[in-house]
Amino acid sequence: MKNIAILVGNSEYQNLNKLHFCRKDISSMQKILSLSKKFEIHIFENYQSEQLKSGLSKIIRELEKSKINELLFYYTGHGVFKEQFYYLPINFTDKQFETTSLSNNELDDMLKSLDTEMVIKIIDACQSGQQYIKESDQMSVKKSLTQHSFKKCYFFFSSMNNQSSMGDDKGSYFTNAIIESIVTHKTDSIRYADVQSYIADCFNGKNELQTPFFVHQSNATEIFLSDLTSIQKFFENNDLMANNGEGIIQEIENDKIDIVEKLKTLSKKYIAKDVAQKTIECIFDENNINNMFNDDIKLIYDIKIEKHNDYNIDNINKLYNEIEKNKKHFFINL
Repeated sequence: MKNIAILVGNSEYQNLNKLHFCRKDISSMQKILSLSKKFEIHIFENYQSEQLKSGLSKIIRELEKSKINELLFYYTGHGVFKEQFYYLPINFTDKQFETTSLSNNELDDMLKSLDTEMVIKIIDACQSGQQYIKESDQMSVKKSLTQHSFKKCYFFFSSMNNQSSMGDDKGSYFTNAIIESIVTHKTDSIRYADVQSYIADCFNGKNELQTPFFVHQSNATEIFLSDLTSIQKFFENNDLMANNGEGIIQEIENDKIDIVEKLKTLSKKYIAKDVAQKTIECIFDENNINNMFNDDIKLIYDIKIEKHNDYNIDNINKLYNEIEKNKKHFFINL
């Protein structure tokens, strides 16, 4: 039976922030899988939505008559959660959301059409600086397992719902943890469960901003890669050998410190809380508001002032996206 790997990597976005380290991610995954000689590899790098959907559909049609042992789907790039997870090709735009994105349900519909013993999905969707971040809902993932009847599966997600996935010029921390789990493993074969444990240890307690999560339907004995000695020698000879997770952990800690320092610097640009509060109270003072309107206006309208202390806002993510798209109407540059 065949083992198939489908790798999708998006870095050169046209309407979102470019994700340069995603190039390193997909290159590293391709190298590892090529060295293993286990998978027939199909790569989609920097495809527009029409090309990606057409290309995936073509491969699925070609494989429909094949018996497949393992089908691995890997994604690195922007993603967004909107009732379900969406993969964002490089031409994604909010104005054509459905047309320029690929929904997780649509992908699962493709995968379920194949005669596959086990499906592995590794989703490493990265921070974009706005609300297009990797998000994943555990219940929706578990629901998809039963809906699409995967016999066995491993799902690896780089972060929890409402979290970002981080990285630097060496690649994303999540994908790097996968690579390190392989090149530092002490036996000649590594299970999917071993990779999961390694990733969890790398991120455990190191950064509350990113917590990978995993869903699996398996017996925990399934082998990911064998003959690791040759893979490890290649990485060692090319000075690519990882160092037992210490590099990933240190990068996470450095990134955490960097974020804190940036926030401290930015906070100096804003006024103090008590000054802001007094300003707001002045704005909403009844006398000041009444003085804003002339007598003619007061003859036509009754002026009623209501003050609320409840700041819970429904659909806050939708509001954020609307403001982000039209921020020139709401903000000024300082």
